[in-house]
Amino acid sequence: MSLGSEHVFPQHIPKSAIHGTKTYLGLVKNLVLSHKRISLVAFGTFIVLYNLTSILYQPTASMNFSQAASCTSKFTLFPSLQRIAKDSQFNVVFAGGLSVAGFKIGSGRVCAVPSMPVTQNAIHAVRYGLFGGAVGQRIMVESTQYPKLNSSELSKQTIAVNQPVKLELSHADAVFDYQIVANNNPTICEKEFTHIKCDLTKAELKQGKEYGVLINRMFDGTKVENVYEGVIKTAEPLKIIESSIAQSDIVYEPINSVTFRTSQKLTDSPKFRIIANDNQVSHEVIISEESATINFYNPLPWRSKVQI
Repeated sequence: MSLGSEHVFPQHIPKSAIHGTKTYLGLVKNLVLSHKRISLVAFGTFIVLYNLTSILYQPTASMNFSQAASCTSKFTLFPSLQRIAKDSQFNVVFAGGLSVAGFKIGSGRVCAVPSMPVTQNAIHAVRYGLFGGAVGQRIMVESTQYPKLNSSELSKQTIAVNQPVKLELSHADAVFDYQIVANNNPTICEKEFTHIKCDLTKAELKQGKEYGVLINRMFDGTKVENVYEGVIKTAEPLKIIESSIAQSDIVYEPINSVTFRTSQKLTDSPKFRIIANDNQVSHEVIISEESATINFYNPLPWRSKVQI
């Protein structure tokens, strides 16, 4: 019986309709499973081809020690998941590439950074990959000769005990440090592009003496090799043997300058501290062979007691 416009639904669904629905759902399920299989096969094929290409393509980066890292162009998948092989002398750093939601998918450049003293004049295989380098990528790093130290300055001239010694390298060194040892006191030298500057003041050397000196090449605080071993001679004390104004002289004219003759030839301007009536006096120093002239910016005041 029907009421008004209400619909009357059948009491039973035909079996043919149920069978058709099951068939349709089965086809959808098979299509989904087939799509997953195709995706897995495609992904697996991509990984195989990627690893095969990575194994076959092994670019070479040059290391001449003037830079801290040796870089080359090479695509790396999932760089944040890569691990270096345990037997490597290098760590790897990845640069550039594509990131999605903060996760780096790929990198187009890889750099090898020494993790230990790298052997010079050699070709190194740097292996890395998702399994610690057992399966994955590899780059080759060709190292050149270590920078050479020109130590001729140590033997050519006497060394001032209050000034640093500056020595030349054949080229800049961004990998190693240099340590000088004198009077059994080791000191790390500063690197200035193609030079090293070694401070000997901590060695407490005395003037006019000879000392044995070592210079070591260092890596991460550990000695790699000795690059110099010899004897240096410190400069004799500088003595003033004559002065234009003698000790306890009484001068009746304005004093604009004073000249000293020294016991040895001057190569650098001596540092003078001049006090007049307990006040420091501004001045300049001009050297010429074995003499030094102090020119005062203002004449010394009258009735002044001067200390130089």
